[in-house]
Amino acid sequence: MHIAVFAIVVWAALLVASRLVLLAYPVDPWTFTFVQLIAGGLFLMAVAGRRGVDWRVLASSHTWLFGALRVVTASAFTAALVHVTVAEASFFGMINVPMAALAVWLFLSRPPTRWEMPGHALLVAGIAALAYSLPGGFTNPAVWLMVVSELAVVASTLLAETHPHNRDVGFVERVGFTGLVLLATGLVFLGVAAALTYIGPAGGLLTGIATPLSVATLTDPALWIAGILVGIGLRGPAMYLTFYAARLVGTENYLLATVLLPFAGFGLEAALAPFGLLPWPQLGLSDAALALSITAGAAFIFLARRARLRAGLAA
Repeated sequence: MHIAVFAIVVWAALLVASRLVLLAYPVDPWTFTFVQLIAGGLFLMAVAGRRGVDWRVLASSHTWLFGALRVVTASAFTAALVHVTVAEASFFGMINVPMAALAVWLFLSRPPTRWEMPGHALLVAGIAALAYSLPGGFTNPAVWLMVVSELAVVASTLLAETHPHNRDVGFVERVGFTGLVLLATGLVFLGVAAALTYIGPAGGLLTGIATPLSVATLTDPALWIAGILVGIGLRGPAMYLTFYAARLVGTENYLLATVLLPFAGFGLEAALAPFGLLPWPQLGLSDAALALSITAGAAFIFLARRARLRAGLAA
């Protein structure tokens, strides 16, 4: 699980760095993400060299479906932030833990142990209480948007684990593979923005989320400089670690580690706040209580899986 935890810390750093850039400079978020993906992908491909870059990755349906699912995740999560806070969305995102347990049982024949069930029940109960506490309760648009987002997260992580080019390969080959997938995902992001240039924001569905291309956006030097730096320094490593962790520990255990994401993000934001770079992170008392319930459920699941692993090793 160490590699999964490290991956989550890098993801938290990526999210905080992206927020720092978006607050400091009025860059377009969608195009900023596109530049990160392309820069990170090309950098990893350069590191891998000719020996590590297998262009057949781009011929795999897994690659392009992964890219499409990342677009769904980004769009739905961003849309949810119109209705809830970042903290609420982050904790609601932990619904991917029971989703992942069900998915690997159905598609990979890895059933959860019965000892995990109380943890899943506690986690789902906490998330249900969080949803009920929102304005409008379960009818709040953020509820179904986050469900869609996390379904896409689970599906993309399953694709990462089972991708035919993410098998038992060496470091260089996985670096090249990750670079190609980032490149493909970036092209999907670009394709969505290009489509919106002609058809509009899907009847208002993607307004404020994905933005049409414009000369002003594409010639913004701050966007390119920040996007390239964040893409090379954080986006590329985060995606490499995701593919490695998903393959090494499995989808369900990698997504269990994502429970640490909001805490890592809170810690990094709190470290930057005294310097005036970001506002102090805040969490209301009621949200904190629900977050404790959700985290307790996740901790119970982790201990149950750890006990099963130890029992298997001792057998």
